[in-house]
Amino acid sequence: MDGDLLLVDKIGIDFKLLKALIYHYTKIEGIIKWETWEKIIARSCDGEWISGDKYMADAIKSNYGFNIKSVKKPFSKTKFEQYIDYIQCRVPIQNESLLTANQIGDEIIKTLITKKNESFDDLNIDTMIDVIIVHNRFGDDYNIRMFFDYQPDYSQYNYTWIDNCGYIDNDKKWKFKRNKPDKYGQTRLNVKSKLSLSNCDLDFKVVCPVKPDPTEEELLSNYDKYVNTIRRKS
Repeated sequence: MDGDLLLVDKIGIDFKLLKALIYHYTKIEGIIKWETWEKIIARSCDGEWISGDKYMADAIKSNYGFNIKSVKKPFSKTKFEQYIDYIQCRVPIQNESLLTANQIGDEIIKTLITKKNESFDDLNIDTMIDVIIVHNRFGDDYNIRMFFDYQPDYSQYNYTWIDNCGYIDNDKKWKFKRNKPDKYGQTRLNVKSKLSLSNCDLDFKVVCPVKPDPTEEELLSNYDKYVNTIRRKS
């Protein structure tokens, strides 16, 4: 994934608002949830959040669609190069038992292209941007690294498919991995990306003091206030 330092400027991320949103939601959630990250990116660039998982685009702005993925993972402040993987989408395949490994791989790539094109057609956009967020919390410090890049055309690569994993050219690490059905019968596709400081667009922390647990007296006092409020309304 080649970093594009100008892309953040093109998108129009308001960095101060971004940090304020992170501070706000950290106070509520402690560790920010994946769906909240989608909302944060959308709001920080004055875009629109797209709820649900029908589309590849989790947010849009102008002609841009944002495929936003977040991974909670520790990282070093001085050295950072690692592979991360994330769930992209569900990939149901008809008559799978009758297909070869390469045919299943073709269906996986077709699903990715279809999901992307549906976002283009239905949301009136023409460019998909992958946004990968690696985050962790250490004490009061919420550490964040963000990577923005134009999504590649997955159909341009030569793949080798082994055990539901797709390898590009001679890479020893898989790029795609289709998981076995879960208890609900859903098969999900994981995508792997290599990240490093050289292609990191935003590297920062937000100081969010950890709120101490309330004392017993505070708990009882808050509960009494709640009960009294309910009584007055009834």
